[in-house]
Amino acid sequence: MAKKEPLRIVKPSVGASLVAAAFPNVHTRSVVTSGSVEKVSQQTWEELAEISEAIAHQIATIANEIHETVQLVKTYGCQHVKEFNIAVEAANRDLEMFTNDFIKIRNQHNTRHGVVSGNDELALCINLFENYQQFSGYLNGTMQHTLITFTEFALEAKDRISTSEVIENKV
Repeated sequence: MAKKEPLRIVKPSVGASLVAAAFPNVHTRSVVTSGSVEKVSQQTWEELAEISEAIAHQIATIANEIHETVQLVKTYGCQHVKEFNIAVEAANRDLEMFTNDFIKIRNQHNTRHGVVSGNDELALCINLFENYQQFSGYLNGTMQHTLITFTEFALEAKDRISTSEVIENKV
């Protein structure tokens, strides 16, 4: 009896999948490096959960960056308070909407584990993957502008810190 060679597959990372979703000209694929192609492992729900976790981390990072700016501005102020308050309200609405949309997608698979079996499960898994890709693109596109706005407010608050330190040193 011939010794069976183990199957070795290199799959794209979650990060690579997100980059591929953000840039249509980037394509990722799994590559069989040795063994039989017929034994390629099947899609698992855990792989979809990894994508879900990466997106959840994106949302949390965005929320944290906005929170840090709000704390800076609360402490040191800014010149355009009305605009800042409007930006905070809009960011809170957007984050709440994105969080709710994310939860709706995640709830469709978060209790599933193991190998995706059958055509119906595979269709659901592919659909959810595509939903995550669309969601991630929309999240990044929308929140990028918001983060730029908050960076401007943070820089203004940091300038106020520097200005107040200079004034204190002169006194």
